[in-house]
Formats: sequence, C-alpha cells, structure tokens
Amino acid sequence: MTTARTAIEVIPNRCGSPIGTIQRHYRLSAPFERNGATYTDVVIVTGLRPGETYTYPADADGGGIAVWLNPAHLTAGGDPAALAVIGFQIVGPVPINS
Repeated sequence: MTTARTAIEVIPNRCGSPIGTIQRHYRLSAPFERNGATYTDVVIVTGLRPGETYTYPADADGGGIAVWLNPAHLTAGGDPAALAVIGFQIVGPVPINS
C-alpha cells in the first residue's frame, strides 16, 4: 500500500506575490527534489493571465520563494493541478467533533 503524498496550506502565510497576485504556502507530507536539492514546502502563485499557476520551492519558515525555478507551470487547474504535477494532493484540516 502506498501512502498518499499530501499538502496542507499554511494559511497565515498567504500573501501578495512579487507579481501582485495571490501567493499560497503549502507544507508537504514528504520532501520533493529539484535540481539536487530537497524541499518540504512550496509556494503556489497565481499568474497574471487567467488559469496560470506557478509552483516554487519555499522557505519552511514563512513561505517565501526559496528558489526561482519553476517545477510546475500550468494553464488550468489551479493549486490542486499544480501540486499533482509534483506528486501531491491537497488535504484539509480534520474536523473537530463537539
């Protein structure tokens, strides 16, 4: 059985991106590798054109872009599709039963 690789948004780190669109920070359940480096966080930036999504390795501390290389550039699908390209799926918080 394979364990799902998941991503959870770190909502307090949501902010404006360097290009003026929304930037979201995701913590990954397992590291991914790009160009010989390992990352446990990514930032997803909404592009300037409708449907554009960019994914970058992120700093774990505050969700800033760690490396300006582009593991996923999509024209449709938003965050779920961008994370799927690097092998992750978004999961939400577990509901608290009262």
